[in-house]
Amino acid sequence: MFNADGAKGIVIMGIGPGSLSTAATQAAEDLHGKGVVTVASLRPFFGAVVPSPEPGNIISSGFLHDEQSRIQLQLALASGFEFTKIRRIFEGEIRKAVFN
Repeated sequence: MFNADGAKGIVIMGIGPGSLSTAATQAAEDLHGKGVVTVASLRPFFGAVVPSPEPGNIISSGFLHDEQSRIQLQLALASGFEFTKIRRIFEGEIRKAVFN
């Protein structure tokens, strides 16, 4: 569906406290298949974007809004971090608090 054009990561901004649309989710899955790290940043009125119980190919932004997520993702990629470590940076503490 989408061409990565050399991108190493992307932040998809959703709206409200919901989840990504079906099209955005499919695009994120397609990009993940091309090696692009995808972070979903939604805009809840307060609180965090809680990751799903089972980790998938889309990383949740946690307490960070889209601009903050973009900067954190850029820093993680520039530091050479792989997908698993990037997921831990974004979701680690909130995943531990909610699901453990």
